[in-house]
Amino acid sequence: MTIVPPPKTIAIHVHGDLLGDALMKLPFLRAVRGAWPNARITWIAGKDRTYFALDLAPLVTGLIDETIQQAGFGKSWWKIRGPLADRHFDLIIDTQRGVFPSIGLRRVRQRVFVS
Repeated sequence: MTIVPPPKTIAIHVHGDLLGDALMKLPFLRAVRGAWPNARITWIAGKDRTYFALDLAPLVTGLIDETIQQAGFGKSWWKIRGPLADRHFDLIIDTQRGVFPSIGLRRVRQRVFVS
């Protein structure tokens, strides 16, 4: 995917990451970092927690700049709350399949949305 200009801020939204889920997403995360090495990457666990903020944090040092856990999508999808209310991202990548969380995530200010 070519985005001009290259994104400076990227949000990657997941439902949540259990240990195995997080390990399987590492190659994807490395590819995103490789494609946009200068971007600030925020990993957002919409409803649950992510092991990238917990036990696997050392594995993603240099890959993820910020993690947000339990951002609230899936409960009140029509409202933006908490840590995303005043945020803007150049690129949002939505990796989950839920319609309502995707609608809620689309309400976050962004330049490009991929789902």
